[in-house]
Amino acid sequence: ADGTAHPGRNPGRFRELLGRLTSETYPGTTETYAQRLEAAKNEVRDAFRRELGDEQYAEFEDWKMDPTEIQDIPDSPWNDIEERVAERAKAMGAENQFQD
Repeated sequence: ADGTAHPGRNPGRFRELLGRLTSETYPGTTETYAQRLEAAKNEVRDAFRRELGDEQYAEFEDWKMDPTEIQDIPDSPWNDIEERVAERAKAMGAENQFQD
């Protein structure tokens, strides 16, 4: 949210976030946030593997795509996160960043 509201102001902040995601544990677990995120991605990949045919899934793998970057999936938990980030960025002064 800060990077959206204030682009370029603190370029090291993203690196700090990545460091925290790979070192801090998700509450109530021994997994880091990064491990937890990768597990969520794997759950999406597994769902695709179950629903797509072998040829379709092979093509999906060839795309080398992060499944969490797929947008407009109904009931996606990412929708809530995106909404919260957008609201926070707007509160921090971002203008017109999240218009449809």
